[in-house]
Amino acid sequence: MLLLGGRQDFAKTQNLAYLTGARIEQNDSAISGRAGLVYLADHGVAPYVSYSQSFATFAQTDRNGNPLQPTTGEQYEGGLRWEISGADTLISPAVFEINQKNALVPDPVNSAFQTQTGEVRSKGF
Repeated sequence: MLLLGGRQDFAKTQNLAYLTGARIEQNDSAISGRAGLVYLADHGVAPYVSYSQSFATFAQTDRNGNPLQPTTGEQYEGGLRWEISGADTLISPAVFEINQKNALVPDPVNSAFQTQTGEVRSKGF
């Protein structure tokens, strides 16, 4: 089975800069997609692979009053689902990798604020 999907996001945020009192308006948009492929084999075994994208905005500013940029991400996953017949058991091992850009981290100068870093990668099983 093949799954394909997509979505268009539009976000409008307004911030009031704490230090200057200035109103900051930001318009962001992105198209994100996903795709997946699964094969239902014999005896309840189903190997699969998937790919998806993400997009999220923040209604925040950094310590200098600059609006934070949206974060975007990509996820790759592959695994196996095995439903053992007659045992009410589902076994589902998988491997994944998630890459996120513009991730939020505490500001090293002022921990009351956050700043954005280049890229964060997470891998697992």
